[in-house]
Amino acid sequence: MSVGGRRPYWMLAAFVALMLAPGGYALTAMTAVAVATVLIRTGRALARRRAGAGRAAASEIVLGADRARRKVALSDIQLSAHGLILGASGSGKSTTLLRILTEQIRRGHPVVALDMKGSPRFVHELATAAAAAGRPFRLWTPDGPGQWNPLGHGNATELKDKLIATERFTEPHYQRAAGRYVQTVLQVLQDAHPGQPPTLQEVVGLMDPRRLPSVAGAVSGPLAERVRDYLAGLTPDQHSAIRGLATRLAILTESHTGQYLSGVAAAGPAIDLRQALSGEEVVLFSLNASRYGKLAAQLGTLVIQDLVSAAGQRIEDATAGPGDLRMAFIGLDEFSALGADHMVALFARGREAGISGLAATQELVDLDRAAPGLRDQILGNTAVKIFHR
Repeated sequence: MSVGGRRPYWMLAAFVALMLAPGGYALTAMTAVAVATVLIRTGRALARRRAGAGRAAASEIVLGADRARRKVALSDIQLSAHGLILGASGSGKSTTLLRILTEQIRRGHPVVALDMKGSPRFVHELATAAAAAGRPFRLWTPDGPGQWNPLGHGNATELKDKLIATERFTEPHYQRAAGRYVQTVLQVLQDAHPGQPPTLQEVVGLMDPRRLPSVAGAVSGPLAERVRDYLAGLTPDQHSAIRGLATRLAILTESHTGQYLSGVAAAGPAIDLRQALSGEEVVLFSLNASRYGKLAAQLGTLVIQDLVSAAGQRIEDATAGPGDLRMAFIGLDEFSALGADHMVALFARGREAGISGLAATQELVDLDRAAPGLRDQILGNTAVKIFHR
């Protein structure tokens, strides 16, 4: 029982004692009791205020101080609605992003980061924070040795959309032709090897229509018949669209990075973004866009697509409702090199999935350069804006 529950009894006893006391003593005693009561109530109010302030401070992330030396802090509520961090090179935007991410690691939230600069400091800070919190740290770079299969989850339609979205098509009919073929390849692979996710290498290997029948012969009757009829009716334009997508995907699989996209790890588990957004692993994709250019952009777009898919699955899995999801955090450094549509989709899907997106780039003009209208969409989808000078 709390102290507040006994207050009426001791006050009643005090009142009886006062009534029996001589007049002068009674007045003095009553005054003392009144003052004591006020002091007790004031003390309790201050204690409650301090406790509330302590809880608020514990949920804040202090980023620094302003010119008046007042602390600059972000609350969990503010961070839950996405954030944009801007600043020129060397202004401290990556430091701010790392401050937020490392604190969320310490608090036990799922954290996934994509660093398009390939900064060793980014790796060190997140790895150190994960180790201090007793959490596994997974790193993926184009140079290995970490493994990640971007096709590890999803049905043929989902995976087709993921691959098509990583490329640009000048003509819609070429996109539809390439999309139909790669979807057929994925259906054949999933039917031939049930329970085993396809890999990018397997898909590229069957992007030649002459090779697909050798695998299609091992699948179920209706699918095999449909594949034969489909291949027999391919037009020259459709063959051209298929070859175009095959070439673009082969750039990934035939590069030195291709061996790290199978999801088969020699030592330790491969990266799984669906698990990472609900588990203990801290995941970092470190892609050096200055060194690898277009390859890094292509890989980064695949990462974003995998995150969008994982966010969608996270919504479906949350049978208790999004309000009961453990907040996850995704950090994106120098994200303007990635596709505009994918970024907007991640921010839009992430909010419902209980995912906070924190994106850092140098200038707003970088967003204008990436795609028309991207700046307005990112500004509209982020509740917190942090500008560095």
